[in-house]
This record gives sequence, C-alpha cells and structure tokens, in this order.
Amino acid sequence: EIVDITDTKCGRFLVGDILDAALLGVIFFVVLTVFNFPYAPLIAVLCGVANIIPFFGPFIGAIPSAFILFLIDPWLAVWFLVIVFVIQQIDGNILKPKIIGNQVGLSSFWVLFSVIVGGALFGILGFILGTPIYAVFYSLIAKKAPPRNSARSAPKRNRSKSAVCKSCSISTLMKTTMMTMTMTERRALPQTKRRKTLPKH
Repeated sequence: EIVDITDTKCGRFLVGDILDAALLGVIFFVVLTVFNFPYAPLIAVLCGVANIIPFFGPFIGAIPSAFILFLIDPWLAVWFLVIVFVIQQIDGNILKPKIIGNQVGLSSFWVLFSVIVGGALFGILGFILGTPIYAVFYSLIAKKAPPRNSARSAPKRNRSKSAVCKSCSISTLMKTTMMTMTMTERRALPQTKRRKTLPKH
C-alpha cells in the first residue's frame, strides 16, 4: 500500500511540475512578446523547459537567456532579469503550489510548508522531494484516521434509535391499555344485562 501511494503521488507531482512549466513558458512568451523582446519564442521555451528542474531550473533558464539578450542590448538583459524575478515570485508563491497541490491532493499552504520545512531540514534534496514525501504521509494518515462525518453522525443515529424505541414503547403501552379496557368492558356487559332483566318488586 505504501509503495502504491508513493508511486501515485510522485507521478502526480511530476505531472503537476510539467503543467506548471508549460504554463510558465506561455506566460514568458506573452510577456516578452508584449514588450517586444527579440527571440521571445526561444527564450520562453528555454525558461519553461528549464523550470521542470526543481530549485535550479529558473537559474538554468534565465542565465543563458539573459546572456543572449546582453549580446544584443545590455538593458534588455537587465529588464529581462526583472521580468524573470516577478514571474518566478508569482509562480513560486501562487501558481506552482496551486497546480501541484491539486495534483497530489494538498492545499497551497501545505505545499509551501513542505518545501520550506524540507529545504530547512535536508537542503536541496528537501526542496526537491519535500512535497511528494509529505503528500505520501498525509494520505497514509488520512486513510488510518476515522472520518469526521461518521463520528458526528453516530450520536444522531443513537438519538434517532432511542426516539424510535421510545415511540414504540409508548405505542405498545397504549395498545395494552386499550386491550385491558376492552376486556373489562366485555366482562361488565353481562352483569348489566342481568341487572336489567331482574323483576321489580
């Protein structure tokens, strides 16, 4: 079971990372095209593909792209680094945690938490593997823990059962009283008839 969960979570983490890289490449292409940067498709593909690599990906994509732009115009390289910084901040704090969290079944907060704690404890390896490892532990704990709805619905079921039992006991008591009353009425009927038939003196 642990192997299956680890396999699925790591696979979904990789799928989320690829989706985030593709979205980042599209964002780079749109922004660079709007600001009339040269070689916008090439730089967008380079930054998007390099973003698949955890932790080092943004640097691997940004450094050669900035060098190409520096050969054309140094100010283009400076503005490109500013754009890279802004897009990476948006991606690292909003887009990537949301995409990967939807894939592995975690919220954006827990994705950021796993990356920060994993990096603080294990360094670069923690940055890379923090999220899938935390997703595996989270799913294992969620499977072993009892569901909240069952714990909440148990007192309601007990109350409903007790209410049904009370109503049943009341109905049976009413039936028994009605039966005893009818029996006493039947026994009293012959005596009243005899009293009516007795002659008057």
